Amino acid sequence: MSTLRIEKIDLTGRNEKVRLQIHLSGEGAPGELLWFEFGKEYGASLVTELCDGPLMALFIYCLRNGIDIASDIPASRRMLLNIEGLVRLLHTLAPACYGEIALDIPLCDDCSSIIPQGRSGIVSSGSMGVDAMHSLWAAEHSNYNARPTHLVFNNTGGNELGENPLELLMGRLAKCNELCSEYGYGLVYVDSNYSELFKLHYSLTNLYVNVAIGYMLAKLLHTYNYSSGEIKDKLVYEGDPAGCECMLMAYMSTDYFLVHNVPGDYVRRLQKVKDLIDFEPALRYLNVCWYEVENCCVCKKCRRTIASIECHDALPKFARCFKVTEDSLRNIHARLICDYWERERFIYPMWQYLKNHMNFCDWLAAFRLKGFFWFLRKWFWKHLLHKGDKVKIQKEHSWKAPHLEG
Repeated sequence: MSTLRIEKIDLTGRNEKVRLQIHLSGEGAPGELLWFEFGKEYGASLVTELCDGPLMALFIYCLRNGIDIASDIPASRRMLLNIEGLVRLLHTLAPACYGEIALDIPLCDDCSSIIPQGRSGIVSSGSMGVDAMHSLWAAEHSNYNARPTHLVFNNTGGNELGENPLELLMGRLAKCNELCSEYGYGLVYVDSNYSELFKLHYSLTNLYVNVAIGYMLAKLLHTYNYSSGEIKDKLVYEGDPAGCECMLMAYMSTDYFLVHNVPGDYVRRLQKVKDLIDFEPALRYLNVCWYEVENCCVCKKCRRTIASIECHDALPKFARCFKVTEDSLRNIHARLICDYWERERFIYPMWQYLKNHMNFCDWLAAFRLKGFFWFLRKWFWKHLLHKGDKVKIQKEHSWKAPHLEG
């Protein structure tokens, strides 16, 4: 079995930025240098004495490819226990995707000389989607002080689907910066070459990379309020952490850094949207689109968000985020009906509320979109070929995240 080794972690300055560099070697390393770039003001907060952060980011790639991990830099005892637990758990849940790997990493039993006491930093996601916004809402409504001091936004996210990924990244970063300035959060933008080296779709890695960034800034931060993904009736793990985060995050905290959902964040999507109806940051900055800086109101992500808002009769409140006219709403409704016919898993839970907003013209428009032969084909496929069996194909994409230069 091949091995990836962490040889050294150091910092270097570049154009008012500071890079945390992880030097890699071994036949399992996809390159010699993995880097994460931060604003220069965060240089003193970056941890180079422990490999906890890099290890959290690297292990998921190694686990998917059967690559052992070695390091010349020590890790905390709890982090090594976490990674060992995650390796066994993921292999048990999805043995076809994840093998078993060995760790050869020196142990640091006492991190008190590295990580300062009395840190006040709390970080949360700055992605501005429903989950991220609800995490901010839940923090504001917690009985304890859980309001983030910082929001993190990194380039290894959902920016690859548009025609111009760099333009999409820059537009969303500008929105996040505006949100932080208006509501008093510090912005942590992180550029990296992570996706270029490891070529895994961000949905498979974002949980681990985001947590890793928190550990890299552990001299400033002590808590990561993570935004939970969708909730399923049963925990089913197929590679994407969404839906299993309550189980996975139990393996991510250490003695000096806490990773958790804010109390009240882990609820279903309809309840999250209901909570956001009177939350001013969400009414101004909710951003979910796959393809455009401004919500396009056409893609599936926009449609299902609009649907959840309509279930609460609150679409006028989100007029700044979703530019919906009477004509475009009919098109949205028609496509939502098509999503229902296609058994779209996000639409089914809200359909009993959503169908009350549909009229005859919406159903007629949906029928025109699909056409008679679509219905005939679906019936033939279901009743004659597969007799109702469901066939699910999981696709894994590779992509490269854009960078902001300078």
